[in-house]
Amino acid sequence: MTVRAVASLSLPCRIAVATVLGACGSDLTLPSDGTPARLVVVAGDDQRGDPGDELPTPLTVAVVDASNRPVPGIEVAFRFADEIDGAGVAPGVTTTDDEGRAAARVVLGEEPGPQEVEALILRRDGDELRVAFTLTALTPPAPPRQDPGSGSGSGGGGSGSDDDEDDEKDEKEDEDDEDEDEKKRGRGR
Repeated sequence: MTVRAVASLSLPCRIAVATVLGACGSDLTLPSDGTPARLVVVAGDDQRGDPGDELPTPLTVAVVDASNRPVPGIEVAFRFADEIDGAGVAPGVTTTDDEGRAAARVVLGEEPGPQEVEALILRRDGDELRVAFTLTALTPPAPPRQDPGSGSGSGGGGSGSDDDEDDEKDEKEDEDDEDEDEKKRGRGR
């Protein structure tokens, strides 16, 4: 409708046209054409955790059409790229919601190192759309090392007689040193 056409309308009609046009602002979302064009990672990539742990953030993807509008009702499969003992994804297959999003929880495998999870959809034309999430199972820290002579335990105390004899010799030497010190002090008076 041209400005001239709107100007020729009566005042109530002009208000109605302005209201309708004002309601069609930038918040208007047109329906999707229903054909998935791209699969996009939304959340959950580059997470790290201990082997066997569930990651805190679900892996989330969005399915959009050629105009970047969400495509609801599309099945998305999540799976590990390689077989890894203890690894799991749930659900393995889910459907996109009204915002074109789908999500799955992940438990890292038992093997430390990088672990890749794929999300994929099969389009009507037979082509696959696929994205990958790179996750890392951390290497457990090594137990603390102790120097041989700096342990905090009670130490030896074994049953060998050599240790007992050495202890007795040390005590005898200490007593002899004390006796000699007393004699020297007595002479100095």
